[in-house]
Amino acid sequence: MMKLSNVQACCICAALLGCEAQISPIRGDVGMTPFGSAGAGAGATSASGGAGPAAVNGVRAPVHRLNRFEYDATISDLLGVDAKAQAEFPADETALSYDNNAGALMFSPTLAEQLLGKAQQLAPAAVAKAPTFAACAATEQTPSCARAFVVGLGARAFRRPLTDAEVERSAAVMQPSLDRGDFKRALELATQVILTSYPFLYRVELGTGAAPAGKPGLRELSSFERAARLSYTLWGTMPDDTLSSLASQGGLSDRAALQAQTERLLADPRARRVVARFHEQWLQLKPIESANHDPQLFPDYTPEVPQLLRRELDAFLDYAAFEGGGLRDVLSAPYTFVNDALAKFYGISGVTGADLRRVDLDSGHYAGLLTRAGVLSQHAGFDFTSPTRRGAYVRRRLLCQELAPPPPGVVTTPPPATGAESRRELVNRHSQDPSCKSCHELTDPIGLGLEDFDATGRYRALENGAPIDTAGAVTGTSIGVFRGAAELGQKLAVSPEAQRCYATQLFRYLSGRQEQAADEALLAEMSAAGATPTVRRSWDLLLQTNFSTWRRRLSDAYFPKAVLARGRRRRARVAATRIAAAGQSGPGGGAAAVRTRHAATWRLSGCVLARSAGWQTLRDGRDVSSRQQLHDRNQRARQP
Repeated sequence: MMKLSNVQACCICAALLGCEAQISPIRGDVGMTPFGSAGAGAGATSASGGAGPAAVNGVRAPVHRLNRFEYDATISDLLGVDAKAQAEFPADETALSYDNNAGALMFSPTLAEQLLGKAQQLAPAAVAKAPTFAACAATEQTPSCARAFVVGLGARAFRRPLTDAEVERSAAVMQPSLDRGDFKRALELATQVILTSYPFLYRVELGTGAAPAGKPGLRELSSFERAARLSYTLWGTMPDDTLSSLASQGGLSDRAALQAQTERLLADPRARRVVARFHEQWLQLKPIESANHDPQLFPDYTPEVPQLLRRELDAFLDYAAFEGGGLRDVLSAPYTFVNDALAKFYGISGVTGADLRRVDLDSGHYAGLLTRAGVLSQHAGFDFTSPTRRGAYVRRRLLCQELAPPPPGVVTTPPPATGAESRRELVNRHSQDPSCKSCHELTDPIGLGLEDFDATGRYRALENGAPIDTAGAVTGTSIGVFRGAAELGQKLAVSPEAQRCYATQLFRYLSGRQEQAADEALLAEMSAAGATPTVRRSWDLLLQTNFSTWRRRLSDAYFPKAVLARGRRRRARVAATRIAAAGQSGPGGGAAAVRTRHAATWRLSGCVLARSAGWQTLRDGRDVSSRQQLHDRNQRARQP
């Protein structure tokens, strides 16, 4: 059994959060309206005898569009090619610092056209792999083999078996090409239909129609929905063959099997990739690579250093998450990873070679993230340290405290130092301005305690030839006063505020939504797991998290308003109404209701794609190869 660190423990907790997620407005109204909590499951207790988290988050379910990272990863696993969506598609919308928030991800007409163009580019790759999806494609080119290709590719792309209606839809698109004897073109068109379909582009969870015992307001997730949720949470991509095979056999309803699969997924390098993306967005690491400092004052800060500092942080955070002590190591570990060039920058001796390797540091000066040059250098000026920026970083990223922006017209840059004036003296003088004081009282006492590190993030004991006063304080928290960056890191690591913030950030990233009141019990458990690195605690949270249910009323399904571009909102409401009607047709809905829901889902996806010229072309079984023709037809289609 693999060893699980704190990050992995919390990953597991957040990974299996209910699809019954509550959504509330984030940065403007994008159609997110909260529902109330359905309450905790009766008698839910942990293996240790304590009360477990709420068994049910009785709230609205988000429909999650694949972001660029997930799209690239899914296409890579599906077709074995690089879709380059992260380089070519528009940047994903973000909320709460993350690019996978279901409520923020839009589906604009521009994105629809780009997805269609990308599907056309990818279609030949699918045809080249046709025998993988339908063995008959290696030896025959018949209509029945074309249908087998649709069934095979569609099941992988949709993360579940296709319905009869979905197969017929693709078959209708292929038929004109098959009539002409163009088998390859038929498969390409079918691929384009599948790759521009709602069930591929979105992670949709409709449930099986069966309500759990004693919970009539919920529906069980299907095995395929569980597999997809698990793989996208821990890998950021579609289920692999092992997970899909288990789903087809109904094997993921067993807790022991679910535990084993979670361990297997976490042992895969793809889990490290997802955790690395979490760290990058939580800790805002991208600006490290573009940090710039005065070459006359800091000649050792060469253009290569920022890239090395980013590599150092990536290696440090990965080790802390998967081999180290999780959050405690992130905030207080006296070790880092350097190569010969980075060791020279830090003044560390005895390191050779271009590969990064672990080195232990002086624990009196170094403790975790806030003593890493990458973090400190990006929150500094060109030729000076910035206690205000560094303090704001601690408040926002490590304590989850929002700070109001400076009032309009306020000068945020401190005046230049005079003579031998220390940074502490200069900042204190600047913060006496009544318009600045209230905000600076929250940030400056923290940043001033980090003055034992210069603008490039290297340790120093003197400033202008005098000893540095490193007294600091995190007011309004249990952390209180500290002296120096190392002590701050050590106090943060054991503070309930930092542990709760860490759990909250993991929750937001891995569930793709904002936390709500119904999630409080689970967040409390996750916070405790951050302070108690035990494997058993991790599994307690895993097995108690409500992984198998969803609200019964399908009209509660969340479809972002942003998806419903321009004048197509009315048709989306009609489609959603049909979905709701299908979900309420009888006590459990039944197979017929599920088929009707899927058909209505197709109509909903058409709200964005149906009037696209390329999509109309696919429906008609024709091909538009000229981009100009596509543009002209689309412009005409948009006219009233």
